[in-house]
Amino acid sequence: MLYETDDIRVEADRGIATLWLDFPGRRANRLNLPRILAIGRAIEIVAQNPFLEILVVRSAKPAGFCAGYDFDALAELKTDTECRDFAATGERILRQLREAPFVSLAMIQGPCLGPGLELALSCDYRFAIANPTTEIGFGAFATTVPPCWGEWPIASELYTAREAHARGIIDHVCTERRAKIDLQTVLDNLQQRPRNRRVTPHCHISLRSPFAAAMLSPNTPAAIGWAAQQQEYRELPQRVGFVGEHFSFAKRIANYTICGVEVYCDLIAPDFSEVIRRGLATPLEIIEARKRIRNGRIERPLVTDLIVNAHLEPKSVSQHVDKAGILLL
Repeated sequence: MLYETDDIRVEADRGIATLWLDFPGRRANRLNLPRILAIGRAIEIVAQNPFLEILVVRSAKPAGFCAGYDFDALAELKTDTECRDFAATGERILRQLREAPFVSLAMIQGPCLGPGLELALSCDYRFAIANPTTEIGFGAFATTVPPCWGEWPIASELYTAREAHARGIIDHVCTERRAKIDLQTVLDNLQQRPRNRRVTPHCHISLRSPFAAAMLSPNTPAAIGWAAQQQEYRELPQRVGFVGEHFSFAKRIANYTICGVEVYCDLIAPDFSEVIRRGLATPLEIIEARKRIRNGRIERPLVTDLIVNAHLEPKSVSQHVDKAGILLL
């Protein structure tokens, strides 16, 4: 173990260092100021070791690479100085990563959003696993609070791993079954050839001003609260029951089953057309997904279950959580 804190750890083996992101307190990794500082310290330690040729940045959590900001910490930025310091610190550390003497690779599985994507884009290479939980982009929140740690094209679209690969964001994509073998092959190839440093954009002080202005806008606290609430409901339930009929159910059943969720419904045929088009699953994975569909309804729903009822008018999340904690849409 080269370095360890409550949030991260760095391990090394045969010239390759691995920076594991394991932020406590939530199911998914979320970045705040102390955590980006810890990442900066880890980069310094790896850079000081002449025997380390490659740094792999990856998540120790099964929930994904990095799901974005720690919204609680973001809400605490109250002054112009605090906002600018937050932006300047992230700029400095990601510039430190881009200019490091080693090859860096971001290994992405699950959500890679907002500042998590900025961290991945600052690496020389990006390796992603194509599965239903991998989504890559800045998301709608970036239209309210722009990225502040690098000059990246800002778009609210979220891409699958294969869509991001087609757009040049990802360098290598593979299925979950081949991830370990393909990652080792990529790392072996990187060790056998000189580093091909990428031309990456430099951060300028001008990025701090729009970030600070956006953070101090009177509409931003509500946007942060809404984004934090939405993230709370992104976690997948263990089982989902569909009650009634709705035009969206066929695709939603397909999406849940390829994520490993057990689905209960009344003879609704799943529609995997979008799953196939976006490269979210292989034919074999779709066959396995179909086996997760059960006829009938969930008996004695648990807190971890989700009941989707076509007979209810969708309003807000809070209005559709019953006493058992079951979300009704």
